[in-house]
Amino acid sequence: MNNLEKFFYISIGFFSDASKKLEQNLQKLVQQGKISDIDAKRIINDFKKNFNKYSADINEKFKHITQNTLESLKFAKKEQIEQLNKRLDALEEKIKQL
Repeated sequence: MNNLEKFFYISIGFFSDASKKLEQNLQKLVQQGKISDIDAKRIINDFKKNFNKYSADINEKFKHITQNTLESLKFAKKEQIEQLNKRLDALEEKIKQL
């Protein structure tokens, strides 16, 4: 696992923990009468919406970086390998016919 993957998973874990702690703290505030239950739910929903957007952004950046890295390493793509396998099969057939 490379550093970027580690960062991605640590970020997800961090926000998951933060979400749980936020919910706990908001419930305490609701119990103390400092905020309403509706406000607490709105805050939690806003946090989760922002987290989902952040998560999607990070995921997209991760895919982009991974794709660029693979392209820079010049690995053969699946389609290229399939084409080579077809050509190899055709050549093997020609050799059998000789």
